[in-house]
Amino acid sequence: MRLDLQTDRNGPVPEHRPDLGACWLWTGVPVHGYGYIRIGKRKVQAYRVNYERWIGPIPHGAVIDHLCRVRACVRPDHLEPTTYSQNTVRSPIHGSQVKAARGECPAGHPFDERNTYRRPGTNVRQCRACLAENKRRRTGAQPRPRATETHCARGHVWTPPRGKRCPTCNREAGAAFRARDRAARAAG
Repeated sequence: MRLDLQTDRNGPVPEHRPDLGACWLWTGVPVHGYGYIRIGKRKVQAYRVNYERWIGPIPHGAVIDHLCRVRACVRPDHLEPTTYSQNTVRSPIHGSQVKAARGECPAGHPFDERNTYRRPGTNVRQCRACLAENKRRRTGAQPRPRATETHCARGHVWTPPRGKRCPTCNREAGAAFRARDRAARAAG
């Protein structure tokens, strides 16, 4: 097959995965680092052809990930079908590894335990200082130092231990809700 004629089986061993062995490099003309081969009138990626030849069909909706991180590699055991999002996460250029290595947000605030917010159900981290600044900018609110607050917005005294809500306001809101609920049940 013409694919074998344009493959160098003595390529480099990937530094981050030497257990994979040497890459099989496509020696044809690369396009963005990937090899292409013409089959009939179609131009297809050489690594996909080689994967299907040696392993089998690529699952529907899957993309091929180069485990060796060498785009010109066509060795079938260096290739793995995966989802597009998983392939992006694994990418050393665009993936989460690059972002995770950053120790600070784009504004320069540190990503430490106190200043990092992780969205529930995701692995997304955000800078608490930037979130607070954006909220202040949107709402026009002025920052209030939490340590000096002794009263809630309605004037009730907050005594330790303080939570996010005033206990007196909470009790009053609960009593008002129960009164409305009783009135609604009596009326109807």
